[in-house]
Amino acid sequence: MSDKKIAPVQPALKVSPQAVKDPEIVVYVGPTFKGATKGTIYNHGLPPAMEEIIQKKPPFKELLVSIAELPKANQELLDQDSARNRIYRIAEDYLKKGE
Repeated sequence: MSDKKIAPVQPALKVSPQAVKDPEIVVYVGPTFKGATKGTIYNHGLPPAMEEIIQKKPPFKELLVSIAELPKANQELLDQDSARNRIYRIAEDYLKKGE
């Protein structure tokens, strides 16, 4: 027998049916900045830092998606020709410049 250890299998993320239906629950899929991290889930509103950056750069709003839309959004981020990927790159450039 081999002495290799087998890593435990991680359970799949379970999302409640209510979370999929609730339009107020969104996930940020954009680049990390002070006040927001990629993958953060916002329930019933956005924090001031996110509201502020959306006011300064409205395309950031396109990087907030519903839980139901998350798989599609992640695929779009991988596609160099998709609108969401271009918005992500614009957001990265904006954050790098520190405007």
